[in-house]
Amino acid sequence: MSERRRPDPYREEELRQALVTDARVAQPDLQVRLSEGRVIVTGSLPTDERRDAVEEVLHELAGDLQIDDQTVVAAMAPGGHEEDLR
Repeated sequence: MSERRRPDPYREEELRQALVTDARVAQPDLQVRLSEGRVIVTGSLPTDERRDAVEEVLHELAGDLQIDDQTVVAAMAPGGHEEDLR
């Protein structure tokens, strides 16, 4: 028995919400779009581990699609700590 596919806008939102609510990722500012059998995800992440988690979550939910991870890991300020903007 095959599962009925959701229209792209609904599936995009489902995937985006998973990236917000899954504790491994928990990133509300990522953009997700479906195009020609691919999930394209863009945005900025704080660590390489979070970037890996994005791909894990998407593979779990959209394993039938190719994952095109275009996210970037934001660089920290020199010295390895947050920059003080005061």
